[in-house]
Amino acid sequence: MARLPLALANKFDNTVIGGTTKPGDNFEDMSTCTSVALTATTAYTQLVTATSNIATAGGIVNGFAISPQCKAMLLSAVDGQNRPLFINSVADGAIPQILGAPTIQSKGMYKAKADPAPAVVGIVGDWTQAVYGTVEGVQIAVSDQATLTTGDSTINLWQNNMVIRRRGISLPLN
Repeated sequence: MARLPLALANKFDNTVIGGTTKPGDNFEDMSTCTSVALTATTAYTQLVTATSNIATAGGIVNGFAISPQCKAMLLSAVDGQNRPLFINSVADGAIPQILGAPTIQSKGMYKAKADPAPAVVGIVGDWTQAVYGTVEGVQIAVSDQATLTTGDSTINLWQNNMVIRRRGISLPLN
């Protein structure tokens, strides 16, 4: 149960980038946003391009949300002298900022490649207008008696370490 908040956060993040079907018409995701192709050798140039695209649209880049896959790619990006581009020190091993903007990492910021669409490894943007809300907040009830019937079989959710929402969507907690 202690992993539930992280599982919900990752599911929310993945829905925002278009990796999970959005829950309704009143939920905007980022699946139609302009994208840039990142590789370790072109990362700096492409991140500057993304920053430029946001500035052209009237925004100011004030944050990056990246996946662990993006972090690994950025950690391998080096300059002409083989020095890392995106970390303060090798001992630190983190990417606290990219091009001067704060950076956070989330497993939910990854959407696998689905031809012809490339993988999504993160989002950069002007987060000053980003808003989300819930009608009743997130309400959780824990029970060791919860079951789900599908056809002729019954699944005990508690025994399978699962949680179920009112709309019938389950999230594995492992």
